[in-house]
Formats: sequence, structure tokens, C-alpha cells
Amino acid sequence: MLQPKISLTVGSKLYDRHALAFRLRRTQLPALDRLEVSLPAAVQFDAGPGEDCSLEIDGGDGAAVVFTGRISEVRRSAQSLDLTAHNGGLRLARFRPAGAFEKLTIGEVIENLCGEAGVSVGNVVSGPTLALRVTDGRATAAEEIAALALDAGAAGAFSGEDELYVTEEGGPAGEMALRYGRELLAIETGQVVDEYPRITVVGEGGGAPASAEGRWVIQTFLSGGPAPGFSDRVIARPEIRTTDDASAAAAALTHRRTSALTPVKLKLWLNPKIEPGMRLELADMPASLPLGECRVRQLVSTYVPNGAMTTEVWASGNTGGPADLLGELAGAIGGLL
Repeated sequence: MLQPKISLTVGSKLYDRHALAFRLRRTQLPALDRLEVSLPAAVQFDAGPGEDCSLEIDGGDGAAVVFTGRISEVRRSAQSLDLTAHNGGLRLARFRPAGAFEKLTIGEVIENLCGEAGVSVGNVVSGPTLALRVTDGRATAAEEIAALALDAGAAGAFSGEDELYVTEEGGPAGEMALRYGRELLAIETGQVVDEYPRITVVGEGGGAPASAEGRWVIQTFLSGGPAPGFSDRVIARPEIRTTDDASAAAAALTHRRTSALTPVKLKLWLNPKIEPGMRLELADMPASLPLGECRVRQLVSTYVPNGAMTTEVWASGNTGGPADLLGELAGAIGGLL
């Protein structure tokens, strides 16, 4: 087992020769990333909440920055100095936007919300153009972004450099191969029965159902369409204007649900390059576990001095995207016209 190298930077000071213990959670919005670090009680430390910090790990295959953010809490005891830090997700969770966004794409609305909260943005999906999106202060920016991303068939997560990525993959993404019995120590897979109704999304716009833009007015939402019940669920998204965008939103909601029906949990030696949204290719799997790949949704890495550094990954066996469902759902929207 390789001995990992851990480097914690707080402000201008580097802590890399101390007995570091840490727990790092990286996940998707609206949940928050969180870093917890323990240092020796006698270590010289004069920083406080709000100080910039970053954690870099070299697990033997090269160093990578796995977290960048700010100290949010400092606790001292006779045994240790304990730090908690958050990245830009905490700023999104503390910000409750109130305003209106007209004729902007979902990606543009997300970028606006991040700009108001002072959060850096990496790659953001474009998504449909919304007629009008109103935020009234009841939801946090993290919750608003998660809801917007879902309508675009995406999910948001932060990179190790504290940039928000809102993508169809569900984060910074990328690909990596893992071998069972080498990096991969344990795996659990499951299948959940799908007894949920078919999803149809409807919106409203200024045109008639037969208009060239394929829009409809609110009075004709359910004209010829499915009746809500055990087999069908109709969801209103008033900000969605066209039938194509409504189909895409229905596919996104269906995809999120089907992803939850194939849960996967992995335990492996820590690899600092694994991120939310990444597709993991699984090699040399036992015959009892016929799974070739999965998509990362959340990971928790832990380390204690003189112990093993491991990562637990929560993932989905469904690695496709919402676009794969569009053909199946086109007929549902067609019934509304």
C-alpha cells in the first residue's frame, strides 16, 4: 500500500508534515461539499473562519487538488485542532435570490445566480430558453440551480478547484478504469422496482397549439393528453415554452428516476482524480457482479494517520443520458397537440 502525501494550505501556510486526518465529501447540488481536517493540538495555527484553504493529495499516481474553499469553523481541544471547510456550494446555500429572468437559457440563469453569489463557473449546459423564471427568496440558490439543471437533463457539482460544473454527466465528469482486486476493494449493486408513472411535462407560451413554434396556451395543457393517475404523471413547468423543451424536461426527470433504480456502492483505495459525474469502467469483475460501468454521484474520502486512505463512492449503473429517452417520450408530448 502506498503512503499518501497530503498537503493542506490555509492562507499562506502549508501543513504537509503534520499528522493529518481528514474526511472529504464531494457531491451534487443541492447537497454541499464538506471538508473536515484534524491537526495536532500544538500546531501553530492563527487562521480563522473565512480563510482560503485547499487540500492536495498524492496517492502515488500523481498529485491532484481535491478541494478548494474557505474555512467555515475552527474547534480546539486538548487533543486536536479541528477544521471544517466548504467551497462555493455554501455561498449558494446561504443566498436566497429574488428576481426575474426573462428569455434566458437555463445555463444563462444559472450563470447569473452564480455571479450574484460570487461563485466561479466551469462548464454549464445551455438548456432550453425560458419564457420567464421568477425566484422569490423561498429557495436557496443551490436549490434553484439543482431544479434548473434537472429540467436541462443535468446536475451540478464542484471541481477540486472550486468551479461549478452543471453537465449532463452530473459534474466535472471524465472517465477512469478501475480493476477489481487492485484499486477496487468492494462493490455492491442493486435493482429497484420501477412502479412509477410515465412523466409528461407541459409548459405555457404565447402561441396556439398548431403554431409554427409548437407552443400552446395554458387552457390547452391537457387537451388530448394523458390523465394524471397511477400510470401517468403530468408536471407543469410554466417557464417552458416549446414542445421540444417539454420533451427534454420529461426525459430529464425520467432519467433522474431511472438512475436511482440501479444503485451502486464502491469502496476503493483513494484516487484523488475521481470526481462527481465521472464514468467508471470496472474490469475483472466477479461473475456474481455483472457490472461493467457506473456513473459517480457522490464520494467520501477518509484518512487517519498510519491507516488506509479509502474512498466510498455512491453511483448509478445507468450511465446513459436523458437524450437516450427522448424518442420514447416524444409520443407523450405529441398527444397534447
